[in-house]
Amino acid sequence: MLKLLRNLFGNSSAPAAPESNLADSEKQSLRLTLAEQETLIRELKAQLAAAEKLEQDAANAATSRYQSQLLKEAAGPVSQLMTQSHLLDAGKTVAAKDIFAVANRLVAIFRSAGLQVDQSVGTETVYNPEHHTPLSSQVSIAPGDAVIIRFPAVFQDEIIIRKALVQPKEQ
Repeated sequence: MLKLLRNLFGNSSAPAAPESNLADSEKQSLRLTLAEQETLIRELKAQLAAAEKLEQDAANAATSRYQSQLLKEAAGPVSQLMTQSHLLDAGKTVAAKDIFAVANRLVAIFRSAGLQVDQSVGTETVYNPEHHTPLSSQVSIAPGDAVIIRFPAVFQDEIIIRKALVQPKEQ
């Protein structure tokens, strides 16, 4: 009778059923697989972070080299402008054509780096507030009005750095 009761209610000292051992084995296998996958994910994340850092470092180095080259090209004209400014401050005469020659060299350097100057001074166009700013805040100009460019717009890669300064066309 004792044997029958044990079979009915189970005995903790009795060996586990084969199905229970199989389920425990599958659970353990799944836990190991999950742990391996979590480790792999951590390793892949670390590799991705390292690759992103290398890419950022390379981009920063390239930008630094480009900027350094641009500044080296501009150093001569900047030095000349500073000398001309010093001469003017000292009361010496400096020809305007000399100053503009140096300024034009700087503009050429910046153009080679992607600077774009749009529309010539004195050009007539229609007012577009996305591309133009009135030369005087006391003047009201409506979109589509005829205007004259007094200071050209400056762009880089089609992004406006400075809008053109305009004034209404005299009727």
